[in-house]
Amino acid sequence: MLACAAKYGVTIDDMVGRSRRVIHVRARREAMTRIRQELRYSFPQIGRLFNRDHASVIYATRGGRPTSDVTPEQRWARAAAKAAAEGRVLGVQFRPDRDRWVAQIGDLYIGSFKTAAEAITARREAEERVWGRAVGALISAAEAAAPVAAQP
Repeated sequence: MLACAAKYGVTIDDMVGRSRRVIHVRARREAMTRIRQELRYSFPQIGRLFNRDHASVIYATRGGRPTSDVTPEQRWARAAAKAAAEGRVLGVQFRPDRDRWVAQIGDLYIGSFKTAAEAITARREAEERVWGRAVGALISAAEAAAPVAAQP
């Protein structure tokens, strides 16, 4: 545990505590995994060391949910770049059953529009309200690199 605490620059109390900060979770996860592999402790024994249930130890040592240094802005930029490479605009699609363009941000429905340009404009305005200008600028830059898909 000391080696992992030193590697991540955290204290043993941080690793044993309830903190869910990424740096503490990574240190805790690595320490649990090393104890399991090197000392062959059982899941309940490791759980007692870290004040956790054995199921939490199993989750941590077998991967669990990945922690990432990627920011939401970077995820959106990647998704926008991928959409642009495929000739689409992220969050804007044509619905043939309605004969309309629909704009959305994730699960948030923005509206239905007659033209793709109206849908794109509405989506950009919603992005700026929801996430701020930084994300809107990243997505706009990616969209500018690819033409808008024509209506089928």
